[in-house]
Amino acid sequence: MIIKTLILSICLLFLRPAIGQNFVDSSDFERLKEYVQKRDFVNGWEVAQLNANEYLGDADFDFLYGITALDQNNVELAVFAFERVVANKPTWLDAQYYLAKSYFRMKNYQAVLQLCDTLISQSNSPKPLVAASISLKKTTKRKLAQQSLFYQQQVS
Repeated sequence: MIIKTLILSICLLFLRPAIGQNFVDSSDFERLKEYVQKRDFVNGWEVAQLNANEYLGDADFDFLYGITALDQNNVELAVFAFERVVANKPTWLDAQYYLAKSYFRMKNYQAVLQLCDTLISQSNSPKPLVAASISLKKTTKRKLAQQSLFYQQQVS
């Protein structure tokens, strides 16, 4: 029994570098989080890019990476980041909202409406998030109506 425990401990010791650490345990987590909170997205994007190779796929990193990417007009990168967060942590409602905002910027209006409906209907959604989702949904519906009118005029 002691030998099995010792072997397991040694294996875990050697696997630690291969597994890597969580982004929240790194020194750059607080830095990036602070940049995002201060809305200093230029410096935040620099920190995010420096850490991307190591932490892409970590939900905490992807969330902050997505926010900075979206602000820096890297919409596709933001979508991929938020999609990873939502896939790995489907109950992270803020990530769903930012994914909806990213889809809006890509003009994927049907996906925006689906996500907004999900956020609005969730009983555990905070009121500010529900209000923001309702607003985004209304804006999306207006954009869809404009798009529809444009296509009708083009066909005519």
